[in-house]
Order: sequence, then C-alpha cells, then structure tokens
Amino acid sequence: GKEMGAFTVKGNFRISFSHSGDYFATNFLSEKHDKIIRLWDLNQFRVIKSLEPDIGYVNTILFTRDDRQLIVSSGHKTKMIDIASTRETKSLKPGASVRTMKLLDDDTHAMVYGYKKVIKLNLETGAQENISEIHNPDNWAWNDRFSQDFEYGLAVIEDDKKAFRLRHRKTDTAIRTFK
Repeated sequence: GKEMGAFTVKGNFRISFSHSGDYFATNFLSEKHDKIIRLWDLNQFRVIKSLEPDIGYVNTILFTRDDRQLIVSSGHKTKMIDIASTRETKSLKPGASVRTMKLLDDDTHAMVYGYKKVIKLNLETGAQENISEIHNPDNWAWNDRFSQDFEYGLAVIEDDKKAFRLRHRKTDTAIRTFK
C-alpha cells in the first residue's frame, strides 16, 4: 500500500479506527496529558474534528459499530460521545479502573479490562454483567490486548518492557512469553 501520511509522537498515544475504515481517532499522551481526542479523515490524512470530553486522562477510545459515537474511558469514568455534535450522550460506570475496552459483536456490550477485573458492560443500561476477578502475577501493563472472544490476553510485562506474555484469561495461566 501507499503511505497516506505520518505524524511524530513523543511518548504514548491511543488510537482507534472506525469500522468503515474512513476515520481514526487519536489521543496523544505527553507530559501535559493531552485531553483532546482528534478525529482524522483517513483518506485526506487531516484532523476534521477535535473533542474534549470532560473525562481527564484518556485510557481507551472506541468507535461504536455505526461510527456515530466514540466510547471514551478514563479511570472509573466511561462516556459515550456523539461525534457530530461532540456532546456526551451517556455516562457509564464500569466498576473498575478501565485499562482496555473492547466492543462486542452484539453492539450493546463491551468487555472492560480493569485493574484486576474483567467486566461485561451493557452500553444501553450501564449494568455490569459477568464480573471476574484476575489474580495476575505479571502485573499487566496499560496496553493489554485480547483475542476476539476475550479468552486470551497479550500484555507487555512491566518488569521487562521488551517482553510480552500470552495468558489464558479464565484460568489465569501463562501460555507463552515472547521476547
């Protein structure tokens, strides 16, 4: 493929791609803890909208399946933001400090990986379902990623930033370490 554009990032950043593939949203983490979420047009590689939800430090950004809203999390706060109006449409309390969130195929739920908890969150009602505790010896970092069925997790090991560990979430057993 052809390179469409590039940007320089100092430190970490959050990124989420729309389901249509036309847009992506970013939040750059710098010394100032940027609270602005930028919506980019992928075809023109330019920012088309900036959102500043009253949420603080951003941990997670997700597009809803229809690409009309963003789900944004920070600590114990999760908000749904209408992209067109940039207004909050819903405030949710996931019951854990959110590290990673994944929209499920039914469009009404998200799996939330919080500090020592995994929660199935109903996005329509805000109800917490299927809460499970995690006793993780790896002390998983902030950029954990999960398989489509949320059965397996891959995380940077905090003691060794160049290593990843694949774990089975339900049994909490290490399957393989990658260096």
